[in-house]
Amino acid sequence: MRVVIVEAQLHVRTALLFLLQQQPDLEVLCAFGPAPDLVARVLALRPEVILLDWEMPRRLAAQVLAAIRRLPAPPRVVVLVTRTEDEADAVAAGAQTLVSKGEPPNLVLRAIRGAYDLDPLPL
Repeated sequence: MRVVIVEAQLHVRTALLFLLQQQPDLEVLCAFGPAPDLVARVLALRPEVILLDWEMPRRLAAQVLAAIRRLPAPPRVVVLVTRTEDEADAVAAGAQTLVSKGEPPNLVLRAIRGAYDLDPLPL
C-alpha cells in the first residue's frame, strides 16, 4: 500500500516514517511538512493512503482534504489529531478516519490498512 505522510512536527513525522518502513505491506512514498505547494506534491504521488496532520495550519489541512474529495478515486485519508476539540472540524472537512497522535502505533497501522472508519471512532 502506497502511503504519504503529511506531518508538521519533525519528530512525529520521523517516528511515523520509521514505523511505516518496518511494515512489509506499506511503501512510504514521501514524508512532507507544511509547504505552499503541498496539495500538488501529495496528489502527484498518487498514494493510496495519506496520513494528514490536522495540527498544521488549518487551512492547509482543509485544502488537502478538499482537493482529495474532488478526485474520482480518492485515497484513504487518516487524519492525525492531538486535541479532541479538533475532531469535529476534521470530520466536517471530510475526514473519514481519525487517530489521536497519542494512540499506540498499532492503531495507526489499523487505520492505514482500513480496519475502521468513523462510526464514530473512539479516540
